Amino acid sequence: MIWWPIASLLTSLAVSAIGDQTVWDQTLVFEIQAACADAGPGPVERVKDGQVLCLAGRTDERMREAFLALGDDPLSGVEVVHIISEGGALGVALDIAEPIADAGVAVIAGGMCISSCAQFIFMAGSPKIIAPGAIVAMHGGPVRLERLTSGEFDAEAERSLLRESLRFYEFYDRLNVDIDIVKSPPPHILERIQGGEMLFWTVDSEDYPRFGVHDLIVLTNEESQERQ
Repeated sequence: MIWWPIASLLTSLAVSAIGDQTVWDQTLVFEIQAACADAGPGPVERVKDGQVLCLAGRTDERMREAFLALGDDPLSGVEVVHIISEGGALGVALDIAEPIADAGVAVIAGGMCISSCAQFIFMAGSPKIIAPGAIVAMHGGPVRLERLTSGEFDAEAERSLLRESLRFYEFYDRLNVDIDIVKSPPPHILERIQGGEMLFWTVDSEDYPRFGVHDLIVLTNEESQERQ
């Protein structure tokens, strides 16, 4: 289990033949990573004859606009999404993750993938692939109802957070994944969060099936794949 304070999480990155029978190994993933690294400066780029969609940077309006600019079906012809992201806006991440889940394409975490990247875009993949050395780190679940109704937020913010919380739950319902995967940090991390720290944490690969995730592939530097 790994955790990092927010201050230390600074942003630090691939197809011979992709399809239903793809064997996800280090060589193929490195090829995808290299193609995305050379793709250009934009937050959303298509490479490898459109088979690979590269996402990079914060999940913000710039990424959403670039994704939607791909057309009515942004994932047409895409077999794999590669992402490196420090997270960002929940709504933007869901606007990208929901079509990925519907399309049933693979998602590769090619480097740092934290917060909304991990909890939505990575989780939307089928399968979900962690490249060698990549970090997939959770940040927490929806805002609790008691907090929403505590008077902490003005009416507009309360409505917005309620909509986001409902989308959060609905997304995990559609994946048939237990939302506790993002709501249940290890006890020593939970204690520090309750003490006011803002932390991210990873989920051990062997624990993913406990939450209903059965299509995780963890690649190692030994060019093997561990499928959960």
